[in-house]
Amino acid sequence: MNRKEKVTHNLERNNVCVCFAENKKCVVPIVDKLLEKGDIVATSNSISLFKCGIIEHLKCGKYNYLTRHKPKLPFNKLQDIYFDAFKADVFLCDCDAITENGELYNVDCSSNKSAVLSYGPKRVIVVVGWNSIVKDIDEAISIVRRNAVLNKACKTRFYDGADRKGLGLSCQKGRINVIVVEENL
Repeated sequence: MNRKEKVTHNLERNNVCVCFAENKKCVVPIVDKLLEKGDIVATSNSISLFKCGIIEHLKCGKYNYLTRHKPKLPFNKLQDIYFDAFKADVFLCDCDAITENGELYNVDCSSNKSAVLSYGPKRVIVVVGWNSIVKDIDEAISIVRRNAVLNKACKTRFYDGADRKGLGLSCQKGRINVIVVEENL
């Protein structure tokens, strides 16, 4: 079994739906098929969502987008969006790493992404690049430690890798959809 087949098999075994996009230009049409007109949609602060054009697409008026990407958004308004994300119809995010065993691995500075992914909306769409697919949890930890952007963003929270478990979700079938872009994001 090659890596793509192994990841697909293990994510599906964990009740996660998987599809592959040939490149980042192919992601918006896939997301559009997973969303319904009028959906309340929340997002994490994800570079991948920007790179794939998803954030811009959510502003098209077809959806009720709980945007956190407004200039000079006061912290109390941002906090309201964090809480509203739990009640959204759909949550879109990235993932720091996905193991070949089908584990979603996130280290989240404010825990908003991990919390909503675990306990939030009935539908979650995770968008990752091929570079986020790793062999195991040890490699996931290594990737996160090397990620300079994350290290700079988490100045107030020290992560030492002591929690070596992936996000072990007991998923309802079809709740989480992973889109793997077959290029690095």
